[in-house]
Amino acid sequence: MAGSVATSHFIGRTGELGRLHAAFESTRGGDPVTLCVGGEAGVGKTRLVTRFADHVSEAGGLVLVGGCIELGEGSLPYGPVIQALRGLGRRLDSAVLADLVGQDRALLARMLPEFGATDDVAEPASGSPVVSSSSQARLFEAFLGLLDRLAKRSPTVLVIEDLHWADRSTLDLLTFLVRNLRTALLLG
Repeated sequence: MAGSVATSHFIGRTGELGRLHAAFESTRGGDPVTLCVGGEAGVGKTRLVTRFADHVSEAGGLVLVGGCIELGEGSLPYGPVIQALRGLGRRLDSAVLADLVGQDRALLARMLPEFGATDDVAEPASGSPVVSSSSQARLFEAFLGLLDRLAKRSPTVLVIEDLHWADRSTLDLLTFLVRNLRTALLLG
């Protein structure tokens, strides 16, 4: 029976890591970049992205990480993006956070309570499970605005892991972000 060897050293993947570094440099130059890291289970995608995220953090960038989870028949709309943004309220000064969320504070606070009160946003009609397209558009614009403002503040990388498990709402939001980002943000 063969044993396995684990090491804390990062071995191989220099080409892939180089491409990630080059993409990050493009964002530092002002370009929005979208990447997809793919491969079979167990080949080291998470380790590669973690190593890259460490580099971004050491270079003064902001790394936001969220992951999709397999929920069977259920779904968690926007779950990985919310997970990635969770903690900003604890990491940032309240004045900086207020500036980042701007006029969308109440709307974003419905998804991320740490952003503040939700009193300003009208609730949907009782029993209405459907989110109107205008509500979804406002939410998408709010996420876009927040990510734009974050990216203007410092180089920002948004990592969504296990995208193959993403729900339809999350995929729609990510598609919207990819098509509309104009600031230097790396979405991977």
